[in-house]
Formats: sequence, structure tokens, C-alpha cells
Amino acid sequence: MTESVAILGVGAIGTVMAFWWQQRQPLACLRPTDDHTALQRKLSFSEVVAAQLPEDLLATSEFTTASTSELQLSLPGWQNETLEWLLLSTKASATLPALQNIKTRLAKVKNILLLQNGMGQQQQVAEWLAEASPTTRLWLGSSTDGAYLKENHDTPHYFYAGLGEVVVGPAETSLPASAIKLPPHCQPVDNIHQRLFNKLAINAVINPLTALYRCPNGELISNPDYRERFLQLTAEVSRLGNQLQWRLVSDFEQLVESVAVRTAANRSSTLQDLDAGRATELPWILGYVLEQAQRHNIRVPIATELAQQLEAKGIQVCP
Repeated sequence: MTESVAILGVGAIGTVMAFWWQQRQPLACLRPTDDHTALQRKLSFSEVVAAQLPEDLLATSEFTTASTSELQLSLPGWQNETLEWLLLSTKASATLPALQNIKTRLAKVKNILLLQNGMGQQQQVAEWLAEASPTTRLWLGSSTDGAYLKENHDTPHYFYAGLGEVVVGPAETSLPASAIKLPPHCQPVDNIHQRLFNKLAINAVINPLTALYRCPNGELISNPDYRERFLQLTAEVSRLGNQLQWRLVSDFEQLVESVAVRTAANRSSTLQDLDAGRATELPWILGYVLEQAQRHNIRVPIATELAQQLEAKGIQVCP
């Protein structure tokens, strides 16, 4: 029997995961106000991604044309099925409210996977879930897939720009990642918290700076003025991470620069939110960094000044 999976928050990453989970016939966790008809999404692929995809997955996909460039996905609404996995790929700020809205249905959910940017919401969910649905296990994930909204008509159309990996581990450090079989395109790791802190630290450099300068990632390196600020902030975040025992990689400063170079043409998720007139996740990225620094009485003048500049532009940073 196929184990049921559902997705709450079928945006760019949610749509990518729906593609990888096709053989499990994924469902969509809809809002009470939705009409509960199937949720429709389109997904296009870059040539590089299309060339790297498994042939068996492509063979079972229903493409809109004879080519493998555009796929139509249809996700029926989750009714009363027991779910092996419920994936949350909402914005960090929407995580707990989204789960609270389906509290009465959580007894049907065996495992919840948070696949999001930012930090802080994981702790909120873990504490709330322990009382609301103690039999539901919480898992945390980190994705390096590259995807963004291409067109937003009646059916949102997303573009799968870069094939990455999704690493998943239990929120409880005492539980081994191998304790359960994960859905496709998910790799188990026992050090998920370390992975999340490394991703947070990278995002805490790239995302707020691209928001301030309204530039793609690569300009943080190619523009001399931006680069100086980039290096200063990277060094400060690295020092903070070491003081807070986030276990950042030893070559963290080189890693952040390589990410900016490798994703030079990309517009960060924060910049995409600003372009679309949406609230950003900076309170859960830079805001979390500042909150942790203040809590432990650690000075972070570069990050503090950056937050003040963003707030002056009307971009919320502090929760």
C-alpha cells in the first residue's frame, strides 16, 4: 500500500517536492476556505536539471508537451487519509499558525517535515506539537534545490532552475535519521541541526545584502563596494557562529563566497519576496541572528547596522 504524503504550502519548493513524490500521489493540505478541488501547479525545468533527472521519474510524469520542459501537476485535497508524511514548505512565519489550523487532524499525521528557510520556528513547532499531537514526530530538512515563481496566473508556474539535495533529520537528536524510510529526494543525516545553522549563517549574509542593494547574488562579489560589506558581514557571522557553537564548517567564509559565485545569477528568496510585494523571512534569518547575539551579549555591529538600514527602507527585520 502506498504511504500517503501531503504538502502544506505548495510554493516553489513544495511544487518541486510534489514532482519528486509523484509516484506517491501527493495531496495538498488546503485551507478551510478552499473549495477542496485538486490544486494545480505547473513546473518547468532548466536544461541542466532535465538532463540530471532520473529516467524512471520522467517516464511516469505527465508532461504538457512531447518535450520534458513543462509539467502539469495536480494535487487532490487531503481529506481523511492517514498521512505518513506532511511536508510544510510555508514561510517560516506561517508555520505554527498553519499547524494550529489543522490541529484536529494531526492525529492522522505520523510525521511532519519542516522544509523552510530561517530558524526559530522549529523550536516553536516542537514545543507546541509535544502537547497538541505527541504521537506525531517532527523532522527538519534543508534544501539546496533552486526554484522560483515564473508566472502567477490562475495556475502558478514555477521554474526548477538547479538540482540540489534535500537532507532530512529528526528534530530529536536522540532519534537516528535511519529510524524511518524517507520519501524520494530526501537524504537522511544525523546532524540536521548543524546543517540548518550552516544554511542560516549563509542566508544571514546573502539574503539581507541582496535585499539592501536589490541585486542578484553575484554582484555581492563583483561590485567592490558590495564586496567589502559582504566580507565584513561574513566574518562577523562566522565569529558569532563559533561563539554560539553552531559548528559552522571550518572554511565558512570561503563557502559563503563560493555560494555567491555559484549562484551569481540568482535572486535570493528575500529579494524575490520584495519584488513580489510579500513579507520576507528576514525576521527568521537576520532577525534570529540579532536575537541570539543580544541574548548572549555578543556585539554584532555590522549586522546591527544592516538591520537598521533595512528597517529604514520599510523592510522588517526584527520579529
